[in-house]
Amino acid sequence: AGFYQGTNPINAAALLVVGYTVRRDAEAARLLGEARARLDAPFADAPGLDRIQASTVISLLERARAAGAEGSELRGLEHYAQALEDLQRGDLLLAEGELDAALLDLGETADLQVLAAALSRGRMHTDEAVAELERALALDPDHARGLVLAADLALDAGDGEQALEHLEHLDGLAPDCAPVQNRMGIAYELLGRADA
Repeated sequence: AGFYQGTNPINAAALLVVGYTVRRDAEAARLLGEARARLDAPFADAPGLDRIQASTVISLLERARAAGAEGSELRGLEHYAQALEDLQRGDLLLAEGELDAALLDLGETADLQVLAAALSRGRMHTDEAVAELERALALDPDHARGLVLAADLALDAGDGEQALEHLEHLDGLAPDCAPVQNRMGIAYELLGRADA
């Protein structure tokens, strides 16, 4: 005897629809989770915003939308990923527009403030970049990409002490990470120290 034997055909159809909907929702949630994981790639794998796989994230989010995902988080992540891709291509103007849209959907997050700082640095607006990084690090003092960008800004300014402060904090979070060690060497060189 089959499961549907004696079952009202309308109820059987409803069960099929419910099953399809549950499976579709689960797939959308899985794809969103995978996109979030790529955006939050470990620092050692993606030390800079240019190393985050933005195009892969965009594809995952498109698939999540096709599977029924919707809402402000999805829209915000789409805009954030597109802003990252625009930054990676060097199109700061498009990246700024996408960042503004992401802020509307996601609110002020450390990730978005770090992206804003990277865009400001790219436009050579150092004071804005520093202020945006201060906001990012106030939201998340251990934000690795924020710390490395803060160190880069300090190195740009020739401030080895400030750079080392950020890099030593970051070295505690990601020990023996080559990008951190390389920047520490530059900071020590700026300070005229050979003790690194």
